[in-house]
Amino acid sequence: MNERSFRVLLERIRIGLARRVGFDVDLLKSATSIEVLDPGETISGSPCIALPEQYERVNACAFGIDPAQEIAQLKGAPRSIGPTIQYVLDNVVVNEGIIYGRGRHKFFNTNVVFQSDDTTWVDHGEAALRSSFVGCHFFGHWLRDDSATHLLASNFGTPVSMPTPFWPDRAGYLGQFGQQCVELRRAYINRLFLFDDINQNAHKAKRFRTLRARLANGPAQRKTGHIAYLMRGSGGTQRLLLNEGEIIDALTQRGVTVVKAETLNVSQLVSELLGARIIISVEGSQLSHALFTLQDSGGILVIQPPDRFFNSHLDWARALNMQYGVVVGEKRKNGFFLPVHDLLKTIDLLDKEIQ
Repeated sequence: MNERSFRVLLERIRIGLARRVGFDVDLLKSATSIEVLDPGETISGSPCIALPEQYERVNACAFGIDPAQEIAQLKGAPRSIGPTIQYVLDNVVVNEGIIYGRGRHKFFNTNVVFQSDDTTWVDHGEAALRSSFVGCHFFGHWLRDDSATHLLASNFGTPVSMPTPFWPDRAGYLGQFGQQCVELRRAYINRLFLFDDINQNAHKAKRFRTLRARLANGPAQRKTGHIAYLMRGSGGTQRLLLNEGEIIDALTQRGVTVVKAETLNVSQLVSELLGARIIISVEGSQLSHALFTLQDSGGILVIQPPDRFFNSHLDWARALNMQYGVVVGEKRKNGFFLPVHDLLKTIDLLDKEIQ
């Protein structure tokens, strides 16, 4: 066992002892420096675009969110937007998705499978981490949150990254954004800059605009001003839209571009979506593509399952002055059903706000 591996073992023992006596083992509590880059704010937006009585179909939200509170915020009630914070941690070790230091730890991703024979340790004098916990598990958060955090981390040189699954679009988007990072498996770092940056506040909105400009000024051809329906891929949590075929037929008759992201590389996908005035999709991570490809002051329309009502894309839409609309399906035994006329009417309402 080398010195770095022994350090990890020692940290685990210290953490175990600390837990027994009730000590807090959150690594961020041992930061040598904390700087609030944006304090966050409480905002009250205009009501989201929705037909009458849509919200009456909602019977449950994702992640235990209170449906009444979620619906009230969509109607314009105050919504709290959290801060962006920079932490500095000294003398930490990274081992397979976990950062250790001073008898504390912080988890990122312990599910990634590594080659067992790779025991190489890398030393860094100073490094800045672009990763978030959610960005190490969900591609949509990696694309939305970690890509923006990369711009903060790049102030300290080439950013480092915690392990992620091998998402097919990861390399493509790094190339589109002109970003490079070093993925850590085992490392010792004298000084690590780490960011709490998952909130869609004004500070982050500026970085979103920077990344949007990089795509807009890139080589991708754009259709400009079109409406796109982005099909949800098969890799995420299933939200089965039972009549999607009927919906696609109706949208195609209206001239809507139907985009199946799983069949396209990033360059092709960006070309299909870039400059769209409205992007429509079932709620999910794939809507993070819309964040970077919608036209300025465009609109996003989220098809919502009634038993998993969730609006993670609302905050970035408001931060970028985009219109946000929802249409809620009807619960069925094996999924949910969306009346086509509800979707078409909501598109019309959203389009009026954009024009």
